Amino acid sequence: MILTAYARIWPDSDLNPNIVRWLMVARRGDHWTTTQETAWSVMGLTDWMVSTNELQGDYDYALALNGTEQTGGAVTPAI
Repeated sequence: MILTAYARIWPDSDLNPNIVRWLMVARRGDHWTTTQETAWSVMGLTDWMVSTNELQGDYDYALALNGTEQTGGAVTPAI
């Protein structure tokens, strides 16, 4: 809930990256302790991605294994 509030009210706060870091450390595998914590965490992280324009990615990527490119592509806001 804190990340949601900060992302919406103080999107440029220096605390936001630390809140995100703490949430990621508090995970238990691919979820948090309870379903409510998981829901609030996912909502907060989504709000964070919106406020930092993470969902507007525009870059190319490549995957290499032992120096040999396996695949690649582009990420755009449409994808």
